Amino acid sequence: MTRVKFAPLAEEEAADAAEWYESRGTGLGEEFLSAIAAVAERLKHLPMSGPLVEAIRSRVPIRRLLVPGFPYAVCYARKS
Repeated sequence: MTRVKFAPLAEEEAADAAEWYESRGTGLGEEFLSAIAAVAERLKHLPMSGPLVEAIRSRVPIRRLLVPGFPYAVCYARKS
């Protein structure tokens, strides 16, 4: 099983987004964080499941998974 680790800036962005969603409706922030956790769980078991992001120029292939129910995506790279 693959280990999933979020960059500190990504964790901060997710926390800020959760706070914003919570201000829009009780429980919505927690729902957002649960959706992020579901994406992380999917990555543990299916790390190649996200499509490649062609627009990013990098030596490391970048993939992306959409966060269900929210206008967010998790972009990720596999470490060798």
